[in-house]
Amino acid sequence: MNNNQIVLVGDIGARVIFQLIVLVMLCLAFQVSAIAEGDPVSDDTSQQWERVNVEETLHTLAEQHDLLILGIDKTMDAEAVISNESLPIMIKRLLNDFNYMEERDDKGDLLKVNIIGQKGAPSEQNGTTLVDTEQENGHHKIKVGLTGTNGVRHDVMLLVDTGADVVVLEEAMIDVLQLDRKKMTKQVVKTANGETEALKGKIPVVEIKNQKEKMIDAAFLSKDKLGGQQLLGMSMLGKFKITLDDLNGEMLLIPNL
Repeated sequence: MNNNQIVLVGDIGARVIFQLIVLVMLCLAFQVSAIAEGDPVSDDTSQQWERVNVEETLHTLAEQHDLLILGIDKTMDAEAVISNESLPIMIKRLLNDFNYMEERDDKGDLLKVNIIGQKGAPSEQNGTTLVDTEQENGHHKIKVGLTGTNGVRHDVMLLVDTGADVVVLEEAMIDVLQLDRKKMTKQVVKTANGETEALKGKIPVVEIKNQKEKMIDAAFLSKDKLGGQQLLGMSMLGKFKITLDDLNGEMLLIPNL
């Protein structure tokens, strides 16, 4: 091979390398553009994405997987881009613009999804209250004022739990609030640690900022049965329409009419 041939091969190799570089840059530019537009990008070229109606798709998934989904009507007219992925990921994509809560079994499988409302939804009603929350493992905790029979208010941090029927507190709070044990009833309740016996009574006053409610049902359990969390359940939350904002760490309360 003479010198001219060597130069010719070198030129061809340079062109090939240049073309490969351009091709890689075009592919990267396409992926960046797709991400900027909010569409998922997958390394699996066989994965098919489609834009769907959120409400209709949630109804279908609920039926297919025997999953309880509450508040589907709050997603009316919303759309999302999904693919044929695992159920939790599909739910996450469908409800990307909504605040919602999940309930799982001991194996981590989804049992229930409760859709609270659209993220950042503005309120035009009077009497609303915006509360700062602390987030812990995907859940929200807020400061709640509890006033007992002695009229003294005690502020406690409670985990917002729409799956709890009532407010759930440590049994020691009975004495702190000076409640009458003789007026309470015993009942078996289910907790994360299994079934246990609880005392059920009423808290004279429960306050969340300027929202005040009286004679709220509550269950009192031994501390070791609570799993380290006291709960703000539906006996108080059910009196409001609530919207949780994960991004800003806020909860909006709108009193039910």
